[in-house]
Amino acid sequence: MDNEITTKIVDTNKSPKLFDICPCCNKEVAFLPYESIPDVQTDFGMCTQFDYEANYKGIRQCSNPECEAIFSISFDFDIQSCGGHHDDGEYIEQYDKTISNLQTLPEQDKCVYLESLPRNVASSFIEAQKCYHKGCYIASAIMIRKTLEEICEDYNIIIEKNPNLEKKINAFLALEEISGKTGKEFDILREFGNDGTHSQLKWFDEISKQAVERALKVLQHALEIIYDTRPAEYQKAIENLERHKKSEAKNLPF
Repeated sequence: MDNEITTKIVDTNKSPKLFDICPCCNKEVAFLPYESIPDVQTDFGMCTQFDYEANYKGIRQCSNPECEAIFSISFDFDIQSCGGHHDDGEYIEQYDKTISNLQTLPEQDKCVYLESLPRNVASSFIEAQKCYHKGCYIASAIMIRKTLEEICEDYNIIIEKNPNLEKKINAFLALEEISGKTGKEFDILREFGNDGTHSQLKWFDEISKQAVERALKVLQHALEIIYDTRPAEYQKAIENLERHKKSEAKNLPF
């Protein structure tokens, strides 16, 4: 069927299998059919025997026995011919199968959660991410500044004369335990902390998605360095490696 869009009800058990992050328990799980409720499938685009594009909508249940949440899903499913091979003289067609544009309701949590962050720092960082994912870029930029304020407060940065966020950040980055860990990428944090002409928040009126996205990535990197958020298992592996190196060094014949 070329250039024709059709909608039909399909067997949920035969629709593409889904594995992703549950929007409720935030764990990677199988999205199981719920009580065999059928999917709605819309074929679209150029659909031939070799190329097939469709959108599926339906109901799924989380496979995590501690969650088993029920949610709606929507995703695109593409099948494209990618050649084939001969098996005992028979030519077998091969296909690329791709699931894309997966959406759930409730929505999936796309935030990055870092271990060992102080509660106020973590709360502001998560809210900055949530605002970004909702398309609220000005609100996200404000929460990035709030996260920077919380970091400075956590390190007891006090500016007695004309205190502002820019001065606090400069004082923070000058700390002996921090200065050796920072690089040029931290300059963007100074930009978000620059109070110069921002007192009326005019700067935020021109903030772009790209600027906020870049700032969030740098802020995440900064938090990972400042608070050493690597998992305990990683740190333990490093310690074991160091002990192994020392043990080998003692047994060297010279």
